[in-house]
Amino acid sequence: SYINSSKDEKTHKEEYAWNAKVENEDEYTQMILLTWVLYDQYIQQTIQISAMWNHQIDLNLIYVALNGCRKDANLTIQLLFEFEQWIFRDNNKPKIQSKNK
Repeated sequence: SYINSSKDEKTHKEEYAWNAKVENEDEYTQMILLTWVLYDQYIQQTIQISAMWNHQIDLNLIYVALNGCRKDANLTIQLLFEFEQWIFRDNNKPKIQSKNK
C-alpha cells in the first residue's frame, strides 16, 4: 500500500511495530518474545489502572474502557468510577451477575 505523507508513515510504523524481548537463551539458542507495541501500551495501562482498584475490576472491562476513551487513562478512571457508582446505586450488581451466567 502507498503511504501519502510522513504523518501516515509514522502512524503506519506505530501500528505495525513490535517489541522484542529475549526470554531465555543458552549458548546455542535464544527464545525471543515478540509483542505488538499497541498491545504492550494497553496492557501496561490496564495493569496500572487495575492496581488502583486493587485488581477488583475485570481486565477486559478496563481494556474496553481504555479503548473507548482513546487510551486516556484519566478519562478511563473517571468512567470506571462512574460505572462502579452505577453498580451500587439501585442494586445493579445482581443484574450484571445474572447476565454473566
